[in-house]
Order: sequence, then structure tokens, then C-alpha cells
Amino acid sequence: MEDNVDVLLKYFKELSDEQIELFKKAGEIYREINKNVNLISRKDIDNLYLHHILHSLSIVKYCHFSSKDNIIDVGTGGGFPGIPLAIYFKDIKFTLIDSIHKKINSVNIIVDKLGLKNVETKCCRSEDLKEKYDIILGRGVSKVDIFLKMIKSLTKHGTKIIYLNGISDDYNNCKSKLIKDIFNEEYFETKKITEINI
Repeated sequence: MEDNVDVLLKYFKELSDEQIELFKKAGEIYREINKNVNLISRKDIDNLYLHHILHSLSIVKYCHFSSKDNIIDVGTGGGFPGIPLAIYFKDIKFTLIDSIHKKINSVNIIVDKLGLKNVETKCCRSEDLKEKYDIILGRGVSKVDIFLKMIKSLTKHGTKIIYLNGISDDYNNCKSKLIKDIFNEEYFETKKITEINI
């Protein structure tokens, strides 16, 4: 299958025309920015929808968000999973952080061009923030145990951590869900969602 918005429609038939157009536009913007800033590896940009956008949206299949939730995407890199989730959940606010200026500047451009009013970005480390969050998201930032140490200052009683990682990255006291159970593309054979409740 050619890598385009169709791979999203295969699994998310409920997407509105507005959301479909935003995802199409996102693809164009990412490819343009990636010519100058290496948000996604050069060899992987042709798999943008499958490897990055659909992967981010796997969270939708397993996790419920509320407009009352205070949600942060830590180590967002090129805006994953935060930007795809913000397009899907247009009434829910997301904070995206990364410590690398070049990446956050690029994410700001993407957010601005997509007109996403529900996204706030910060160039900082998680340890620099004073706020506590209901839901903490991450995608392949590090091994899950290292990620948990990074975000410890952001947690409170009841915080839920949702982390996209590889199936070989094991951690005790968590619920893991295999993404291959919902998406049948070969890429997801080695991917899972790890959920940890504080």
C-alpha cells in the first residue's frame, strides 16, 4: 500500500472530512520540513503515515481521554504521538515538550500551519516543569524504566503513563497491549503500548 492517508482510513473510518484534510496537509508539511530538519530519518519519511501517524493513533484504540485531562507528550521529537492525537481529539488540549530547540521549532511550524489551537509546546526537559499531569505520553524516547525516571516529577497519584515501545522492552507492574492485534501491517509486529498507573 502506498504511504498516504488511506492507511488511516482503513482503521479510522470515523474521521471527518476536516480531519482527513488535516492529516493530508500534515503529510505535506512534514515532507517539506524534513528536507531541512531531520525530524524523521530520510529513509523513513516515505513511511510517514504508517510508521509515525498510524503508530501514534494506536493509542486511540486502547485509551480513553477526557477534555478534563491534563496531557503531556514528553520527548515529542517531531510531534509524535502528540500532533496526530491532537488532530483526532480536537477538543482535548495537549502539551508537547522536547529539549531540542530545532525539533520544537519545527513542531511549532507544523502546529501553526495546521491551525491546531489545542496544542501548546515547550522547549524544556521534563524535570524543569512544576506541573503535574493526568496522562503522560511518550514514544520510543528510551527504555521504559529510564523514561519513568525522566518523568517522575510530572506524576501524581492517579497519573496514567502511556508509552509506545518495542515488544522486547519489558517492565514489571504494567499492562502491555500488542499493536499487531489492531493493525495488521508487518511493521507493528514488534510494537506495543505500555500502560502504567501511578
